[in-house]
Order: sequence, then structure tokens, then C-alpha cells
Amino acid sequence: MKVTLIFIFMLISMQLITFLLDLLLGLGRNSAISNLLNPFWVMEPFEYFLLVLLVLIPLTNVLIKIILKKKKFNED
Repeated sequence: MKVTLIFIFMLISMQLITFLLDLLLGLGRNSAISNLLNPFWVMEPFEYFLLVLLVLIPLTNVLIKIILKKKKFNED
């Protein structure tokens, strides 16, 4: 769970830094937001698949740990 929260915190932090740097460079708010979303607009279907896979791997790890803890708790 810690790893997932750290990942989310780092993702939000880096996106915020990128947004603020675009604003400091003189771009408008709409252009700065467009620059944040641009990588997702140019991705191909296989790249979307890899993105989803990389997001699901940590989530499945957390779910497996939760299921194993519940199973162990029910056995006791």
C-alpha cells in the first residue's frame, strides 16, 4: 500500500511541476493543461495496453495481499 501511495504522490508531484514550469515559461493555462495530456493523445493502442498493465500490476499485488490476510484471519 505504501508503494502505491508513493507512486501516486510522485505522479501528482511531477505533473504539478510540469504544469507550473509551463506557466512560468509564459504559456496559458489551457496550453499547460494541453501539454500534460498530449502524451496520451499520441499513444498507439499497444502503448495504452502497456500503461494499463503497469497500473494493474501494483494493484493486483495489493489485492492478493488483502485476500491472503483475510484468508489467514478466517483460519484463526
